[in-house]
Amino acid sequence: MAKFSALKRSRVSNINYDNQQQKLLTNKFKQNVNKIDEIDEIDEIDEIDETDETDETDDFNDVDIGADAGALNEFDETDEFTESNDDYIENNKTVKKQIFEEFIDSDHDENDATLLEIEKKALKVDAKKAKEQFESRAELLEALQRQKKSITTKAKQPKAGGEDEDEDDLIQEKILQHDPRTAAGQDLLDLKSVQTRIRDIVNVLNDFKNLASRGRSRSDYVRQLKQDLSAYYGYSEFMIDLIMDLFPCSESLEFLESNEGARPVTLRVNTLKTRRRELAQSLIQRGVNLDPLGKWTPVGLVVYESSVPIGATPEYLAGHYMLQGAASLLPIISLAPQPNDRILDMCAAPGGKTTHIAAMMKNTGLLVANDSNKDRLKALIANIHRLGCRNTIVTNYDGKKFPEVMGGFDRILCDAPCTGTGVISRDPSVKVRRTQDDFDRCCEIQKTLLLAAIDAIDANSKSIGGGIVVYCTCSISIEENEQVVEYALSKRDIKIIDSGLPEDFGRPGFTKFKEHRFHPTMELARRVYPHTHNMDGFFICKIKKLSNERKDSKQKGKPKQNNQTKKQNQKKKSNNQQPNNNQLNNKQPNANQQPNTKPNTNQPNTNQQPNTKQQPNTKQPNIDEIPNQITNQIPNQILNQILNQILNQILNQILNQI
Repeated sequence: MAKFSALKRSRVSNINYDNQQQKLLTNKFKQNVNKIDEIDEIDEIDEIDETDETDETDDFNDVDIGADAGALNEFDETDEFTESNDDYIENNKTVKKQIFEEFIDSDHDENDATLLEIEKKALKVDAKKAKEQFESRAELLEALQRQKKSITTKAKQPKAGGEDEDEDDLIQEKILQHDPRTAAGQDLLDLKSVQTRIRDIVNVLNDFKNLASRGRSRSDYVRQLKQDLSAYYGYSEFMIDLIMDLFPCSESLEFLESNEGARPVTLRVNTLKTRRRELAQSLIQRGVNLDPLGKWTPVGLVVYESSVPIGATPEYLAGHYMLQGAASLLPIISLAPQPNDRILDMCAAPGGKTTHIAAMMKNTGLLVANDSNKDRLKALIANIHRLGCRNTIVTNYDGKKFPEVMGGFDRILCDAPCTGTGVISRDPSVKVRRTQDDFDRCCEIQKTLLLAAIDAIDANSKSIGGGIVVYCTCSISIEENEQVVEYALSKRDIKIIDSGLPEDFGRPGFTKFKEHRFHPTMELARRVYPHTHNMDGFFICKIKKLSNERKDSKQKGKPKQNNQTKKQNQKKKSNNQQPNNNQLNNKQPNANQQPNTKPNTNQPNTNQQPNTKQQPNTKQPNIDEIPNQITNQIPNQILNQILNQILNQILNQILNQI
C-alpha cells in the first residue's frame, strides 16, 4: 500500500507539472504569434493567426496550417508585384524563422533535471513537429505569393487576334470528346446506368420469350451482361465466366453482390476453458453485442457491435475463444472427432480447426498438426498454447509425403490449399489475379494431398466411425472439388458417405457439370455459398476408406492375368488343332511318311513325337509366347535349340549395330 500511495502521489505531481508546463508553453506561444502577426500585416492569409488570438485555450499543437490553401481564391488580379515585394517576403520569412527557433530553444529545455526521459522525448518530438509545421507554412506562403504574381502578369497580356475563346479550352473540349469517360464510354463508367442495365438484362434472361427484343439473341444479352458485371464489380472475364457457369444469371448477381460486403465477425468458444453462456455474459459486460451463431453449432457466437477490440480482450488473451469464420466450423462437425482418437490435421496453420479438434477430443488421444510452411507454424504454436491444447504435436513435413513419416490414423482432415474463390470478400485480389494456370496447379496439389491422406488412414480403425477423411476447400470451383474427389475414387478403395451436417444446410455436390459426369454419391457432399448462408464459400466431402489396398495396384495385376489366360487358351487351341492337320496329311499316300503313319493309326490321340519333330520346321516360336505351363511339356532339347536360335539373332543384331 505504501508503494501504491507513493506512486499515486508521484503521478499527481507529474500531472500538475505537466499542466504548469502547458500553460507556460501556451503563453509563450501567444506572444510569439503576436510578433509574427505584426510582421505579416500585409498578408491576408494570416487569418488563422487572428483566430488563434481569440481562443485562449488553444495549445501549441493546434496550429492549422492547411487552412492557408483556401487563400488561393482570394487573390486580386489587379495587384502589382515588384522585386522589392519578393525581398520583403524573404525578410519576413527569416524573421519568423528566428522567432520560432527562439521559442523552441527557450521553452523546450531537454536538459532540465526535473523532466522524465519520456517527457524529454516528447519535447523533442513536439519541437521537431513545430519546426516542420512552420517551414511548411513558410513554403506555402512563398508559393502563394509567386502564383499570385504569375496570375496577374498573365491577366495583363492581351489575346492575339481578338479571339473570344482560349486555345487551351478548345483543345480541352476536343480531348473530352474522345475521352472514354465521356460520350460513348460514359455508360461503362457510370455505375448507376450500368447497374440498371444489369438488372434489365437479368430480367430479360429470366423471361426471354416475352421480354427479349427482336433481332437480339440470348448470347448477345449474356455477352453484354458479362461485360457489365466485369466493369461494375471489378472481376476479370475469366472469373465472370467461371461464376456464371456455376449459377444462373440472377443467382450470379446475388453471389457477386454478397462478396462486396464483409462476413459477420464470428468466434468459437473454447470448451476446454469456459462455456458459451459464461463467455457471452463477460463479453456483454464489456460492451459487446452478440448472439448465438445458430442451432447447428453449440460453440459459435456472432458479434454485431463491440466497443472494445474483440481480438484484444482479456478473455481472448486467456484463450477463452478463437476468432474463426462460421464456415470453418463445418469440416470439424463433419469429422466428428472422438476422445482417444489418432487424428491428423494435414494443413493445420493457423490453428483454428486444430484447436477445435482438440476441444472435441477433450485433450485426450493424439492430434498431429502438420503444415509444410515453416513460417506459418509460429501462429499455429501460439494458438495451441493460448487455447490450452495439451494433446497436440506440431510437425513440419510435406503433406504429400506424410504417409512415409506416419500412418494408422483414425481420422484425417485435409483442408487443402486452394484458389480462395469462396473468400473473395476477405481477399478482393482474387477477382483479377486468378487464372486457369492457378486452378490447374492447385488441382494437382489437392489430388496428391487427398491420396496421401487416404494412404495415411487406417481402414480397420477401431474408433467409432473411424477410417474417415474429410476433404474441404474454401473454393467454389468444380476443378478443385468434385473433380479431385472423383480422381480419388478411381485410385483408391473408398466411398463418399453422408457429411453429418444438418439436412437443409448447404447444397449437394454436383453429379454432372457441362461434359463432366461424377459418381452419384457426390451429392452427399455439401457446398456453402456466401449469398445463401452469409458465410464464406466452402466445400465439404466426407470419405470412408474401405480397405488398405489400392485400386491402381489391382488394375495393374488384372491385365497380366488376362493376357496369360488368353495366351494359354490360344496355345491350347493350336495344340488341339495340330493332330487334325496331321491326320489330314496322313490320308495322302506318300512313301516318305510311312514311319509316321503307324503311330498315328494305332494311337491317333497321341501327338508327342510327331508334333515335336514338326514344330521346329513349321515355326520358330518366341519366348513371349511360351508360358511356364507349356514349357514344362516340351523336351529340353527343343528348348535349347530355340534359345540358341534367339541368342544368335540377338548377337547378330548387336554386331550389325556396332
